[in-house]
Amino acid sequence: MGEKFRRVTIIDSHAMFAELLAQSLDRRGYRCRVVIARPGTSPTSLLRTILATSPELVVVGIDRWSGHEEQAAVHLSLARSGQRILVVMETDGAIRRGEAFFGGASAVACKSMPVNEFLGLARRTMQGVPAISRLERLRVVDLYRQQQHGRDAARGRLASLSAQERIILRHLMAGRAVREIAVLRVVSEQTVRTQVKSVLGKLDVSSQCKAVAVAWDNGWEPAAA
Repeated sequence: MGEKFRRVTIIDSHAMFAELLAQSLDRRGYRCRVVIARPGTSPTSLLRTILATSPELVVVGIDRWSGHEEQAAVHLSLARSGQRILVVMETDGAIRRGEAFFGGASAVACKSMPVNEFLGLARRTMQGVPAISRLERLRVVDLYRQQQHGRDAARGRLASLSAQERIILRHLMAGRAVREIAVLRVVSEQTVRTQVKSVLGKLDVSSQCKAVAVAWDNGWEPAAA
């Protein structure tokens, strides 16, 4: 491989995984630096630390070391600075791959991938060889965009709920039945049923289970009920 394409910086919040990966790459002639992304680490500080290592490849573990927006900011900044990024995910999936490519990833791998397969992908990524075809990249990115569009619409519907409807939804998220909600709120069961129906209508779902799923998917917490 010569002297080129050897500097690899690994960023992950799991020190053990990062160190094991670094050892595996070191044995094959790569020069690895490990950057542990601890909870609360600012994107600016993390980005500065990564760029200071002058990497030829950045291996990024997707494990939500921080909020989604902070992590996306780091990926985009790295991509815009010309870095080649290999994103490593816990679990594979077309939408997850689309999210990574949308954020500027050059390639995507799964932590369950065989070591030799991963090393081959890392080498090709460092050399600028596309990991997937252009059409496949566009396909998974489009799937991710569709999901985001759906979530944006769902957030808008959640925001349209009245204060009373939000309370009802949070009771449903806590697993409470109509009768229990009526007792807790000191109202009739018919009143609660009417409010539940209104919630379902505004969220454009056909069942309480689907309403609860929409709420959980968008970060709602039932404790406020």
